[in-house]
Parts: sequence; C-alpha cells; structure tokens
Amino acid sequence: MSALLWLALACQIAFLIAVQTVSSYSYTEKLAYTEEPATEEPAGTDDESPVVATTTAGEFGPHLIDGYGRTLYAFGGDRRGKDAKAAVSTCYGDCAKVWPPLIAHSSHPDAEGTAKPELLSTIERRDGSVQVIYGGWPLYLFARDFGPLSRSGHAVEDFEGYWYMVAPDGRPIQKPME
Repeated sequence: MSALLWLALACQIAFLIAVQTVSSYSYTEKLAYTEEPATEEPAGTDDESPVVATTTAGEFGPHLIDGYGRTLYAFGGDRRGKDAKAAVSTCYGDCAKVWPPLIAHSSHPDAEGTAKPELLSTIERRDGSVQVIYGGWPLYLFARDFGPLSRSGHAVEDFEGYWYMVAPDGRPIQKPME
C-alpha cells in the first residue's frame, strides 16, 4: 500500500510541474502551441448586424457579451474615442489573431439587455473592416475563451497592454465587485 501512496504523490508532483510549465507561457505563445491554427478572419463574420448585450454572470458583475454569449474586451493599448477624437484600434496581425475584433459587416450593431445603444458605434480599421466600439472603446473577443461566458482574457497583459471586460456604462472593468 505504501508503494501506491508514493505513486500517487509522484503523479501529483508531475502534474504540478506540468501546470507550472504551461502557465509560464504568455497567451501569444500558448496560441502557437495549439493544434488548430488561428484564423485571420475577424469575429462576427456573418451578414447579420452584431449584437452587444450584457450578462451579470461572474464576480465582476454586469459586463458586455456578443450575441453568442462571448465576453467582449477593451484593449488598454487602443485610443478611446472621446469628444472630437475618434477611437483607434491598434490590434492587427498576430494581435488580431489572438484578440479578434468584433466586426460589423453590414449594419450598425444592436444593443440588448442593459447595453446602451447610444454608446454603440463603429470605426473603420486600417484594413478596411468596420469594428464595433462601445463607450469609445474598440471591442474584441479572445481566441482562448471557449464557450459562452468564458472570461479567461480578463486582466491579461498581452501585446503591450492590458485587456479588460467592459461594463454596461462603457468603462473597462479592472477589479471584481465588492
């Protein structure tokens, strides 16, 4: 029986070492190790108008999701549109593979739930696509979020900036609700 306990302990140690090794990679490096290649196609690729909605799931309180329940993020490296200044998206190339922009293909985005229609708009990206913005922030998805309401991209430092979920008032959420 003692040998069985030693085997179990060895397996636990091996697992902890493996988890520590994987967690030391950045999100960009993790993407490079997936079996499925990242797509160049931006998010929201159908002809329907994109939906920006809200959810209250999780410890961060109400935050934005798309029409499929996927969490939406703002990037601290972007320029927020405010007053006469237009929003500017700085996420292209490898960044847009990991953080696909929410794209509007044919019409203005729709607001649902407590998302405010007056905070929704679009900007033209330098590649000619039209990105949805909310409260002046360009919106993105995260390629490592798997399924509705996944929030694994929140407060991640990647591509020389931080990524945050967005509150219904348009502010990036930086800490859990108290």
